[in-house]
Amino acid sequence: MSSIYRSCYAKHWDPAFSTDRKFSEGCTRPFVDLKRELGAVGEGIELFLEDVQGFDLDGKIEELKALAPTVSLDDLQQGAGCAGQRLGAWLDERSLTSGMREHKNPLTATRLYNLLKIPRIGSKLAPDVQRRLIYIRNMDAAYMLALAETAAYHEVLLLRDALWKHFDRQTWLNVNFPTKSYSMFQLEFHLNYFTFGTAPAANEADHRAVACNPKWTDLSFLEIETPKAPEGRKHGIFEAHFTLVICGSHEGQWDAYAFDDNEFEGEDLCEKLSCEGFHPDPIASCLPSSDNDTDANLPIWNPREYFLKVVANRTAAASEAWDSLIRATARSIKKHRSQHPSTLSQPDGKKRDRSETAKTFDWTRQTKEHVDRLRTDLSETIKYWKDFNDLNGDIDYFTDVNDPPNEFQNRVNLLLCQIKETFQKLERFQRILNGLSVVCKDAENA
Repeated sequence: MSSIYRSCYAKHWDPAFSTDRKFSEGCTRPFVDLKRELGAVGEGIELFLEDVQGFDLDGKIEELKALAPTVSLDDLQQGAGCAGQRLGAWLDERSLTSGMREHKNPLTATRLYNLLKIPRIGSKLAPDVQRRLIYIRNMDAAYMLALAETAAYHEVLLLRDALWKHFDRQTWLNVNFPTKSYSMFQLEFHLNYFTFGTAPAANEADHRAVACNPKWTDLSFLEIETPKAPEGRKHGIFEAHFTLVICGSHEGQWDAYAFDDNEFEGEDLCEKLSCEGFHPDPIASCLPSSDNDTDANLPIWNPREYFLKVVANRTAAASEAWDSLIRATARSIKKHRSQHPSTLSQPDGKKRDRSETAKTFDWTRQTKEHVDRLRTDLSETIKYWKDFNDLNGDIDYFTDVNDPPNEFQNRVNLLLCQIKETFQKLERFQRILNGLSVVCKDAENA
């Protein structure tokens, strides 16, 4: 296929984004404040999820609207309940010319709201902001309301979509071109995966909360054996999800929103953000710490490089989670098959006890459903990388083909190679799952 065909359909970085295109103060004002000036009435989450005329945009946002009644704007402003108690957010605001805004992270939803209400340009209280990073662990109604009350007009469509995809647990890797007269760049990455671990035992305080969590799946039927599993705890998986969206007008003016839903990592960010002599960026770093952590005080200013850095680190962490889960599943299947080589007969040819046969059939059915669930989710993840990396895929957006080799392009190429290697691992995991699925199917028919 010719390079001409590729250039016609591939997405490319607009050279205008590499020039200084500063926002005016009015362009950064919250969308809901502008609507209220036009006569709109209501709290931020409702106004945020409606278009300018006040109509619902799409039926898919009804699930987001359902969260609105649980926290009011008064609760958020006064710091009532979880809005003023849970420390689940991190904020980093910097400028190449005027320094950074100092924040005592982690932040409650109320504190995040108050900080985001400070104008990013022309404030007498703080320096101007060119790059803003927002990280929220385990998104809830209070934090969603804080974002809805403070998001600028040009960020609303992307942020609505990001929240919905996060709650819907979608996987996505994409470059967007907003249909506006003033061109903007938008980068989005959503990753759904599973984390393998143990739930609190029945006599532990958190047992009921975990057992009733719809994102938790009990795998005790697999009888998985791990050397460090505490007595009385059941093995299982949490459905984890990570979202990153970046929006900006040029390389020196952009925002990043990241939502991290991973129950096994816990709620408390204080300890995870406290590293002597090191200030981890929890978006680009995979907490707890790893070899590829990013120091927030050594910021990455280029939005495309930052985006790929996050994709590389987050997919690598997800790959490790997949590896742990798939190896445990494979060990369990191998052990069960060695103990139950046939569902219908014993090694000596005698008929198996009817109750034992029913138990084995039930084990096989549950195991096959578990394996097929993993196969489906992993296949979806690999598909989005293939689309991204395909001829005319969005990968071209990160290569400046007309420019001579430079440090930026070298760093980007290295990150793309790291991402490719991770997905090659995921493809190997996919083949292992395909083989386990065949083993389970054969056992059903034995």
